[in-house]
Amino acid sequence: MAAPHFQEGVYALSKMVGMRRRKKKKAAKGKNRPGGGLSRMLREQKARLYIIRRCVLSGLRGYVSSNNTG
Repeated sequence: MAAPHFQEGVYALSKMVGMRRRKKKKAAKGKNRPGGGLSRMLREQKARLYIIRRCVLSGLRGYVSSNNTG
C-alpha cells in the first residue's frame, strides 16, 4: 500500500516548504492596517499550497507511470 509513504512524503514536503506554526510578531506602532497582514498571509499560504499541489501531482504521475510499465 502506498498510503503511509504518501503521507510521509507530504509531511516531509510541508517541512521543506516551511509550513510550520510561527510565532506572532507584534505589529510596529503606526503600521496597524486591519487586514494587511491577513491578506499577505493568505497569499503566502496560497503559494505554498500551489507548490505542494504541483509536487504531489508530479510524484503521483511518476508513481502511476512506473507501475504501468512492465
